[in-house]
Amino acid sequence: MDDKLTATTAQAGERPVVLLDVLDTVVVDPMLELLPDFFEARAGELFPKLRFDLWRKFERNEIDEATMLNGLFKDGRSYDHSRFLSALAATYRFMPGMERLLQRLSERCEVHLISNYPTWYRSIEERLGLTRFAPWTFVSCETGLRKPDPRAFRQACEKLGRRPDELLFIDDSGRNCNAARALGMSTWRFHDAKTLEAELVRRGVFESIDPSATEEPRDYHKDIEKMMERFLRALASSDAEEIASLYSDDACVLPQGQPPIRGRENIHAHWQRFIDSGAQAHDMVMESVEGSGDLAYEVGSWIGIAPIPPTFQLQDVVAKYTSVWRWEAGIPKLVVDMFSANS
Repeated sequence: MDDKLTATTAQAGERPVVLLDVLDTVVVDPMLELLPDFFEARAGELFPKLRFDLWRKFERNEIDEATMLNGLFKDGRSYDHSRFLSALAATYRFMPGMERLLQRLSERCEVHLISNYPTWYRSIEERLGLTRFAPWTFVSCETGLRKPDPRAFRQACEKLGRRPDELLFIDDSGRNCNAARALGMSTWRFHDAKTLEAELVRRGVFESIDPSATEEPRDYHKDIEKMMERFLRALASSDAEEIASLYSDDACVLPQGQPPIRGRENIHAHWQRFIDSGAQAHDMVMESVEGSGDLAYEVGSWIGIAPIPPTFQLQDVVAKYTSVWRWEAGIPKLVVDMFSANS
């Protein structure tokens, strides 16, 4: 965490400049709830079957909509494209508290939207009218660049005529925040409107918390479910860095038949080896969650292909897992993660 943005803008007497992610930061990512509802299957069952490589091309506008819809699933299944697109457009909505916070932020800062998204961003605009608060300045389908590609951040600096240390980048992806920070930007990883507003007060962007904002009780199941959906999406797209960002700095992974793996860097390497081995998840079920204060535990089951000791050869696996989560600055982080095959 740093305060370079606050210091720089205060000295210059200028409005702070904010690069703001859209999906799962300002607007709920509709795919996470639409896909399970539309196809009547769990997210853990669907995500491993999606063509994330094709989706990334669609976000860069390298393929058209028809190609994306036809190739959405690895098994090439058919479905009603028109009904799917209608359901998608109807699902767009603001993240809780973000419409109010975005309005407030736009009154104090120069805000630019920066999003990995296809031409469907126009449907978001039509439904929610984000340009009331900020322009869609950097959208991957228009620029041809996706975060965390450093060129996407350099392009933003060049177009806005700002140095990296003059920009605050807000995104829900740890990988995107790491890439922006590596170029010298000040960053904040989004979890919810409440923690973002508190951070903006800490940085001096706002003088105080908006007294009209209502505080909702923590929903442990919902918070962890969101993190697990992020895990499944990262695993399906072979993104070990994003998986590692879900863990706390002092986390410990307890894999079957191996010594404990401690620290995020080592955990990153563990998941990279797991992905490189050809392991795959076919289904994942979060069976129970209990929490109190800033701690919660989760128990679930997993079906897939994984390298199992002592030979570490890929095998069909039915397994169980237990995870302990700790809320850090309002964001749930994995602190203990244990996995073992049933046989």
